[in-house]
Amino acid sequence: MPVTVLSQVVFGQNLIQLPDARSAGVGYAMAALKNQGIGHGNPAAQTSSLMRFSYGKPLDLLGMDQYAFSMGVAGRRSQLGFAVSSVGDAVFKQNLLSAQVGHRLGNTTIALRNDLFQFTGENRATRIQYGLTVGSLTRLSEKVYSGIYISNINAISASGPSVALPVRMALGLAYQPNDALLLVAEGSKDVRHNPSFRAGLEYEVVRRVMFRTGVNISTAECYVGTGFRFWKLLTDYSIQYARYRGLVATATATIPLGSSPD
Repeated sequence: MPVTVLSQVVFGQNLIQLPDARSAGVGYAMAALKNQGIGHGNPAAQTSSLMRFSYGKPLDLLGMDQYAFSMGVAGRRSQLGFAVSSVGDAVFKQNLLSAQVGHRLGNTTIALRNDLFQFTGENRATRIQYGLTVGSLTRLSEKVYSGIYISNINAISASGPSVALPVRMALGLAYQPNDALLLVAEGSKDVRHNPSFRAGLEYEVVRRVMFRTGVNISTAECYVGTGFRFWKLLTDYSIQYARYRGLVATATATIPLGSSPD
């Protein structure tokens, strides 16, 4: 994938993020979204122990697939996790190894994620880059969470110093008025583009069946998804229309490894 296109894809839906059907279902408004897999947005959002497998497929980009596996362990005060992923086609390929650590201070969790990228470009040249993301998640009340994170702090580049990927800051809120409904919103800004605003909702239609929808207001991208819970297995599926990638289908399976410490 040419670097100019890669930069636009990063704006539409960041390739630095791992695929995740739940996050996609609510429009990737995930700065304050709890219980994400490792490598998804805010590194402080992993509030329970889980293992997650994801697969993403841009339907309009032939040959491009994205795979991810992540695992996290959370305790009362600390959380650890790691993830591996791969995305690419015949032109561009990106492999990623992530590790993150977080610690809770009062009602706030602060976390750091370390990302090791391997970029392979059109001429098959390989570039190794180290990325850094920091974030926090705060429980403002029993029903409201706020989150903030900054990704790509050190401005890594896929092919050279002159084409560094954007540094991005995101701030979000999550409001859960009852057990069935979750509302999320996020505003983000990077060094190259205008601010981006996302919003989404998750609703438990019947017991163990979720409906999700979301929108990126700034780029007119639409998202819809569903989720099912079978015993301890959570399965999620989403379809999104992304401006620079067309239709994207994402499927995720999550296995909780224990109850949330919250």
